[in-house]
Amino acid sequence: MTNIFQDSLESGREAARNVTENKAQIAHVFDQLKLAIDSLTGFEGKIRIVDEYSDFLRQKPTGYLNVSYLVAEKNRATLFLFKMKQDDAGYPLIVEHKKNNVFCQNQEDLIACISRIFKDGQLILKIEHFTTEIQEQ
Repeated sequence: MTNIFQDSLESGREAARNVTENKAQIAHVFDQLKLAIDSLTGFEGKIRIVDEYSDFLRQKPTGYLNVSYLVAEKNRATLFLFKMKQDDAGYPLIVEHKKNNVFCQNQEDLIACISRIFKDGQLILKIEHFTTEIQEQ
């Protein structure tokens, strides 16, 4: 006898595989972002992704995630990079930078979006200033 839910189970398994793959792709992009910033700063940092809140007591989440670069060895110095919204399935992602929202449906879109942020030059200037500040600590 065939289970009447077999099709649903298979669809769920496929969706779960897609979520795992999507999140692995996103993690890889952020690993590469970390390495790029490490090469600019000369420090070994990490990408930190935390919920954004609209109030001081951190009780009202905005739905956005703040993406920052953290250097733990330098008193946890942190540089804000951009904010994003992420679907539970990994994609789509919405990256907000300078009041612009970029919709990313896949890894290629996310890479292109972050590349555009770097090409603007303002982020490079922020990273250089950040590096100078933490070197003086």
